[in-house]
Amino acid sequence: MAASPLLQVRGLTRRYGVRTGLFGPWHEVVAVEGVDFAIERGEIVGIIGASGSGKSTIGRLLTGLDQPDGGQILFDGARIDGLSDQARRPLRRRLQLVLQDASSALNPRRRVGVQIATPMLRLGVATSREEAHERTAELLRLVGLDADAAERYPHEFSGGQRQRINIARSLGVEAECLILDEPTSALDVSVQAQILALLLELRQQLGLTYVFISHNLAVVQSFCDRILVLDKGRLVEDLPSRTITRQASAPATRRLLEANLFLSRAPAAEP
Repeated sequence: MAASPLLQVRGLTRRYGVRTGLFGPWHEVVAVEGVDFAIERGEIVGIIGASGSGKSTIGRLLTGLDQPDGGQILFDGARIDGLSDQARRPLRRRLQLVLQDASSALNPRRRVGVQIATPMLRLGVATSREEAHERTAELLRLVGLDADAAERYPHEFSGGQRQRINIARSLGVEAECLILDEPTSALDVSVQAQILALLLELRQQLGLTYVFISHNLAVVQSFCDRILVLDKGRLVEDLPSRTITRQASAPATRRLLEANLFLSRAPAAEP
């Protein structure tokens, strides 16, 4: 019997009430409407779309930062939508969010080692401070940093190094699936490539599953196994990365492909 998907979404819907002007009437905005997809263990699935397409809303729904108005979210066969904070606590070890802005995700007043170790202790992954300290050193080395980085503060690191720290913190609680919300968009191209290479290496070593949310089709094509395209909150395309260029049929996907082709042909900016 085939194993069930690690992550599955059925009819996912989220709507928001928005006021027109300061005292104007409220009206409903559909952020996500009737979205279905499944992600297998060890798979890297990209979610892409124009601004306002609903991709970041899906990231928030998957991680419990927001709750759907309709539909279901299943993780390892069990429903996780609508859970209370207490009921969701065990899930936090397995499903982690890595944000675009690594700086805002880290407390500038706390040493890096403390920020990696604290979730391990809070969620019971480490049973003592000594164990958490040893595990922190291992994690820093795993993401390409020296163990003594634990004693430094976030402002002492580059943007790429801070993102490595965020990844280490997620792995410290033994996450199985990372929701990566634009994790490289704030980095320059060479550092982007280094972070993506690290993520691929970690998937190979640890058997991780990734949901990669991005607006950059070129990055998604090179990194992901499969691509989901959103348009105005609806899923309009679900194709393997290697075939999306020739099999895409949705207008939104073709617009993304055309924009990507234009950018790849654009001349470099003059210094």
